[in-house]
Amino acid sequence: MPITLPSPRRAQLFAFWLIQSACAAFLAMIVCAALGVRRYLLLGIILGFLMALCGFWRPRAIASLYRVWNRCAERYAVVAKRLLLKICYYVVFTVVGCAGSSLRRSAKSQSLWVPRTTLPTNAYASQYDVALPGISHWSINYLGWAYKSGNIWAWGLLPFLMLIAALDTQESKTYPVSIYTLF
Repeated sequence: MPITLPSPRRAQLFAFWLIQSACAAFLAMIVCAALGVRRYLLLGIILGFLMALCGFWRPRAIASLYRVWNRCAERYAVVAKRLLLKICYYVVFTVVGCAGSSLRRSAKSQSLWVPRTTLPTNAYASQYDVALPGISHWSINYLGWAYKSGNIWAWGLLPFLMLIAALDTQESKTYPVSIYTLF
């Protein structure tokens, strides 16, 4: 199901267009400099100014370009997230699995079962989800958990986890009506 975005505010449209104008001016400067044009700086500034002026003159054109840009960005995020998840699954997790694990049991051991006591109530959501005092970002909690539990190798997964979180497209996560699960 596609996401319907609200109509952007005028300030958002102008900010978007100013950034596009600045990027186009910078790209024009690079191309002109590579082609040997003497006044490449002046040409880039003129192009950026004219683009910005056209955007302020025709705000409806900016709105349609803004919607196209958002659709392309959403599609890129979906494809990039799928590619990143495949890289994580087929490369990163395979390498981590081949390197060994602290969960690997010894040859004489029959089971990995270790009797435990009851966890505190604030730890039931996740074993590392307990917030450290004074720290609010999940990545700091993750690094703290990896250090405390002796899984320093898990620090190498943090860039992948951050990219996956950044590429979240807020797709609807609805469950089928016929599913029978206890949540």
